[in-house]
Parts: sequence; C-alpha cells; structure tokens
Amino acid sequence: MKSIDLNGLWDISYSREAILTDWLPDSESYTGKMNVPEYWEDSPSSFDEIDCLRNPEYEEIDFSKYGTESPDSSLPFVYGTVYYRRNFDWDGESTCSLEVGGVFLECACFVNGRYAGYHLGHSTGFEFSIDRDMLKVGRNELVLAVSNLRDDRLGCIIRGFKGRSGGISGSVVMHGYRTSRIVDARVELSTDCREVTCFVEVAGAGMACEWELIDPCSGEIKLAGRCDLAPGENSFVFSRGDLRLWSDSDPALYRLRFAYEDAGACEFSRLVGFRRMVVDGTRLLLNGEAVFLRGGTEHAYYPETCNAPKDCETYEKMLRTIKSYSFNWLRFHTSVPNEAYMTAADKVGIMIQVEPPYGFGEEEWIDILKACRRHPSVVIYCAGNEELLDERLLGFLHYMRQLQQHYVPDGLFSPQEALRGIEYTWSKTDLGTPLSSGPFRHNPVRLEKLLGFSDVLAQYAWGNLSYNTSGGDWRLLDKRQAVYDKPILSHELGILSTYLDFSLRERYVGTRIGDRLFATVETMLKAAGIWEFRDLYYRHSCLWARDLRKHCLETARHVKRLAGYDVLGIIDFHWHRHCYPCGMLNEFYELKAGDCIDDILEYNSPSVLLADFGNRFVYASGEKKSVCVTLSNYGGSIGAGSCLAWRFGESRGTRKIDEPIANGCLIDLHSFELPMPSVTSPEKVRFDVELLDAEGEVRCRNHWYLWVFPRVEMSLPGGFDDVVDAALLERVANGERLLVSGNGLRRLSMSFQSSTAGRMTGNLATVISVHPMLGDFPHEGYCSWQFKDMLNGGSAVDVGGFYPKGVLPVLDVASSYKKPIRQSPLFEIAIGKGVIVFCGVKLLSEDPAGCWLMKCLRSYLASETCGKSAPCVEASALLAPISDGNAGSSSTDMGFDARAQKKKVIPK
Repeated sequence: MKSIDLNGLWDISYSREAILTDWLPDSESYTGKMNVPEYWEDSPSSFDEIDCLRNPEYEEIDFSKYGTESPDSSLPFVYGTVYYRRNFDWDGESTCSLEVGGVFLECACFVNGRYAGYHLGHSTGFEFSIDRDMLKVGRNELVLAVSNLRDDRLGCIIRGFKGRSGGISGSVVMHGYRTSRIVDARVELSTDCREVTCFVEVAGAGMACEWELIDPCSGEIKLAGRCDLAPGENSFVFSRGDLRLWSDSDPALYRLRFAYEDAGACEFSRLVGFRRMVVDGTRLLLNGEAVFLRGGTEHAYYPETCNAPKDCETYEKMLRTIKSYSFNWLRFHTSVPNEAYMTAADKVGIMIQVEPPYGFGEEEWIDILKACRRHPSVVIYCAGNEELLDERLLGFLHYMRQLQQHYVPDGLFSPQEALRGIEYTWSKTDLGTPLSSGPFRHNPVRLEKLLGFSDVLAQYAWGNLSYNTSGGDWRLLDKRQAVYDKPILSHELGILSTYLDFSLRERYVGTRIGDRLFATVETMLKAAGIWEFRDLYYRHSCLWARDLRKHCLETARHVKRLAGYDVLGIIDFHWHRHCYPCGMLNEFYELKAGDCIDDILEYNSPSVLLADFGNRFVYASGEKKSVCVTLSNYGGSIGAGSCLAWRFGESRGTRKIDEPIANGCLIDLHSFELPMPSVTSPEKVRFDVELLDAEGEVRCRNHWYLWVFPRVEMSLPGGFDDVVDAALLERVANGERLLVSGNGLRRLSMSFQSSTAGRMTGNLATVISVHPMLGDFPHEGYCSWQFKDMLNGGSAVDVGGFYPKGVLPVLDVASSYKKPIRQSPLFEIAIGKGVIVFCGVKLLSEDPAGCWLMKCLRSYLASETCGKSAPCVEASALLAPISDGNAGSSSTDMGFDARAQKKKVIPK
C-alpha cells in the first residue's frame, strides 16, 4: 500500500460540543461537504443549513464606544467542532500512519468508529499512527474531528479578523508501508562549516538505502552514497566539500533524496540548506561571517485571504518584496509560519524567529522544534512575548531551552520578547526583589539566571527605539546594555502610525474582511468635519513616520551590542486594535506615500553610514557642529585604501582610510568640525556621505537635512498676551492685533513623537498651509525636524467649536482618526476690527528655528496683510463651554498588551 492522497471533498457533520474520544455523530448527520485542505470560512455554503455557533468575541467596531483602548478586529466565524468523514482502502498488510498538514485548533482521529489519537496545537502538522487491529481489509472509514472551541491558546495567527477560524490547513495523506518507511530527514552543519550530519528517522524495520544530494537548478548530483538505517533516528556524516552554504545573501538549497525498497521502489526527498548561526560575544555569525538581523515583526495579516495562504508562491512574492528593501529576518510574533511560508523563506533567503502561542506546553514546543529544524531559514527559537519573567517562568523557560538544545542544537534560544520583570515593569511588583539601580533599575538575580541559559536577548530599549523614537539616545543604550553580555535583538522598533489610506478601500470589497476598517473611520471623520482631508492627512502622516523611522533605525545601528532588530512593522497589520497602520509598506506590500526605496536602503542595509547629529538638526548661521561619521559594517570586509567623502551645501571633503575595515564592526571613520553656512535667510542644507573602496566602488552612502537660520537675538518665551477671556476679546474687537498662546481655551499637549500605531489618541500628521505669517520660514507642508523643539512641550487649541469647516488653519495637527479632534497650534481669527494670532508651539531663545518663527510672527502682526485672510469668528464661540479630552495625548501602554496575555499554567 503506497501513500494515499486524501485531499478533496469530505462529508462533514457539525457539533456545538467539544471533542469527545468516545462519541461520534451518527451517519445521517453528515449532511454537508467540504474540501480538504480548507478553512471553514472559505466554504460558507457548507454551513448554510446548519445552526452553528459563531465567534462569541465578535463585535463590529464603533470607535465612539471606546475610551482609550480599542479591541482587536473580529468576524463571526463558525465556532464548534466539525467531523470530517471519508473512506480509504487497506490492503491487509501495510502499517498505516495518517499525516495531517495542520488544523485549527485541535484534532482527534477515529478509524472505523474507534479512537485512534489526538493532537493539540495549530502551529505544526502531525501524524497519527493507526493500530492494525483497527483496520479491516478493503473499505475503512476515517473521521477527523476538528474543533476551535479551546480558548487556552493565543497568538497572532489566531487573533483579529481570522481569529480562531477552524479548518484543516494542510494536506491529509495516509502513508502505508510493509516493512519500513522514511518518516523525516534533516541536516545539521558543524560549527566549523566543514561537515554535515544527516539525520534520518525510520519507522518499522531497518533498511538499506541510497542517498544523493541534487542541485535543484541544474539537476546535477553533487554527492551520493549508501547507508544502512535502523529503526528510529539515524545519523551519518559527510564532508561538505564545495557544497554552497545557505545564507540570506545566497540561499543555496539542495534536494536530499533517499531511495529504498518496501514492496517496490520507494523514495523520500526534501530541500535542505547548510548553515550554522553561532554567538560570538555580542555578535551573531552566520557560517562564520558576522551578520546583522534587519527584520520585521510578522503579525499574520492577510487582507486578501484573511487566513494564512497555503501556497508557497504567495509567500515568495511577499518575501522577495521585503528583501528588496534589504530585510533579511522575520520575527513571527507568537506564531509559527506554515510549511509553505518556511519553504518560501528557505528559497528567498529570509531568516526566521519562531514563537509558540501563549499557553503552550512541552509537547507543543517539541512539535515546533521538530517541524522547524528542517528549514535552514529558522535560526532562532523564542519562548514568548512580553510575559512577566518571574522566578517560576524563568524555571519553565530554562526547561524549554534544554529541550531546544536537545532537539535543535544548531538553533539559537531567545527566552522572551522584551524582558518584563527584569528590565522594565507594567505593575509596581513586576521587578520583584532584589533590585539594582545601576546602570538602570533591574533585578540582577533574575538577569543572571536568564543570561545563564540564553543565546540572544530581545531587549526592549526602554522605548528609545519605539515609543520615543524622536528622543532615542544610543549613548544611553550603550550605557544601560552593558549588563547584557549577549547579542541583543531590539524588540519592536518604530511602531510609528500613519493615517488610514482610503485609496485601498476598494481592494477590500468582496473579501472576508470587507471595508469595515474604513466604514467606522469614515463615520468618525465625517462627524468631526474633517472627512475631506483624509488623503492629505495620510500623505503627511507618511512623511512624519518616514523621518522618525530613519532616525530610529540609525539610532539602533549606532548601539554597540545590537545584533539586529525587528521593525514593527514592515507592513500594516490592521487586525490589531482595529486599524494598525504601522508599516513602511501598506498591507499589500506597496511603499507608502513620500518614501523611496533608495532612501530606505541607506539606513537598512548590511552596511550603514551614520552621522552623530543626535536628535538636533537645527543650527544658527555660522555655528560649528562636531560630527563623527561611523560605519556599521556587515556587508563584508573592506580593504585598505578606502575613502570617505562628504558634501555639505557647497563644501566638499574626503578622508583616506589606510587600514582595512573588518566585517561585523562598528567603527568611527572620521570626526571633524562642520561649519554651518552664513545665511541671511533660512536654508535647508543637505549633508551627504559615501564610502568608496580602493577601486572607487561606492560601498554605502547616506544623507541628512539640516536647517540653518540667521541669528536672531530674542528673549523667549515672551511677547504673548494673557489669558483669552472676555476682556481680551473686547480689545481685539476694537481693533487690536494680539499674539496669544491660547491659555484659557481647551488646549491639547503636543510632541514631535507621532502616535504609536493603533492607539485611540495621539497625533498622526501635520499640515502647514502657505500663509504670510510664516514669512520665509522653511517647510515643505509638514513639520519635520526643524519643528522638533517647538512641538515638544507645545500645545494645540481645540478649534472644533469655532473654526470654519472645510478650512485648514495655518498649522493643522491631525489627531487619531479613532477619536478625531480639530486642533491647531498656529492659526489666526478675526474678531470685530482686530485679529488674534494663536501660537501654541514652544518658542525658546536657544532654538534658532523658534526665534526665527517669532520674528516672522511679529513682522506679520505689524504688516498690512495681517488678518486679510483670517476667518471671522464670534467672540462668544471662543468662550463657549468646552469638555475635557485627551485626543492630543501620546501616552500609551509601553511594552505590554493586555489583550495578548493569557495566564500560563506552568508545571510545578
């Protein structure tokens, strides 16, 4: 009996009850049909005549109902247990094993009405061994019970729109053999990359077999041999010779093929790759070469299919796109990619970190280890996300590490994403005792335990690379991370939100998700009177996120102990918090507005040039800035005689570098004084650097913009009138022109940090209109780094009650579309014969940009054009009662997502 493909139509019966090992539906209840493999929601007609339970957590999102938190998206998927039935023939002699490519969430197997086995877990495929005494010669009945009723697992692959949608997600095959069968095979490269150990698992009796390694492109047989295999796991060793190694830059694969006899000719084959990743101090080495993991957080969002696609081609297309932006790593957040996804990563050359779902146990972890170790792309095994690392969990993680070392000795172990309970807290008691205050407040005992069994650490960076990217400080991180004597993979960089892109709405029509993302936002924007500005806000939000993202990733590359990062995100993941536009690409893997691939490659490539401007990009005329140009080099060694060249405005400079530059180093190339041009009006000046090797080939380049302002002696803050009240408004009505901060009106705090993705509050975009009050102040329609010091600590006035609809103020700040509010830190209105200019940005005498803006505003107030285009407002509208609000707040839950936490039951 050879293998039988059982894919295709099966009879189905539905039950609202959980799986029982001693009960099956009666034969008459199998009234439906369903394909295998298929998700239940992709076959809605199969349930037309069935009174099914539906997702109990389903609700249509209405942002007006929520305070500061919005729930994850959901859909009304079928909820229950589906019994699949079909027949197969048995020859009376073969030993049988049923392979199931995957289910959501658990599965029991019955043969001829008898219970044959159970599997819990959606992360991997599995097999059931069928006892011979269950079988009969000829026709046999097979039933698979698949249920999604369990709620003790949680991970990104079963959250959001897809949720716990049930179904059989992989192929079903009945394997039969007379004497023996090869069940699995994998390879492991030695640490010196010279020898390969081949592991082969055999069921039944021993066997003699022939093996060969084939180049899948040319068909050439590269190696061949014979071996005798015993029952169970076997291994043999061969020299790698000139076989190519697998890496992100050269994902070389070979087909490993075994031929043997079992009542006829049989064969087993699998694609394999030879690679070895090891820890070298605080660096990672792939095949002996230093590598920097430039990755993204994978949240399992598939707008076109909702559930995870089952074909390799879809994933190859996705991965080739992100690789074109020089990403080489994906961190699968609390999930394991399916076989098609991992195979695509093997082919494209994307490294992978896998994570089990919340609530996982030992058996599920072993399943994951065994399934992933076949793939050269899977290099890191992580055991959770943002859970509290108390003493009990540390003991559990240590045991998970031991299992990983046993089953996947060539893999690396990361205990947890973000080290809550060691380096940061969510509640006051998270850190436990004892505590150390240097170089930051932490639990040194827990840290020592963690370091003892970890290969790499996914460190949180205290928000410097996420919630506070605009203020990120690599020197602070260098100081604090000195206690971590491990390679650090920085946890979830960026999380920078953009506005919702309504141009994508039509592409959701006809999908399972539909346009519900956009419908609820449309309602909120229309109610706030800003619907017509949605596309403008989207474009400008992308510009703000672009500027902050560049700074964030460059800050990360400046940190000594960083061996990589996962950006949250490469694409948008809209199931999370219902609208989560965190990506540099949209959810269809297309670059967002205002960005370009060449700019991204400057800061997200193997080698990146860095200039130490910190977060200061504004200077006074003639000022000198000390600049150090640093190279983060993971693009290969560079021979002696390379040259650093720079250009700043009209000035040029070069420096020859006599010594060779090693791969895998962070090295200062040159420090020098950069004189700002002497200007009589503000200028935006570009600073370019590039590194050329001895042959003149450009190895990497980068650029930054600086804003240079004429020197203005001005005492700030000052020059503002007092509280906006009836007396002040009467002065204006009588013809005065006043500059006010907005004190007395409802004001909302601002900062140069855009909102964290998915939040109900915070700001997403700025829009600057052409207006004479700005004079020659340099801008491109939005607030870039020249506004940093003015937005930090500034405030915007809630103008929703009095500013005309359809008209943008001079400086408009777009709040979250989930709780939209009209607000502005810079605008004018006319009352009676006079004019008020409201200026809520923070003007400081040490900020050349702020001083110049104040000069522009004073000049405008004294000019004949003052107030000519100001909207007329009744004084009573400004003094109308207003309600409190927090739309401008950027505070959020940092390094913790309560909706993603499940209580873990840890064995004692």
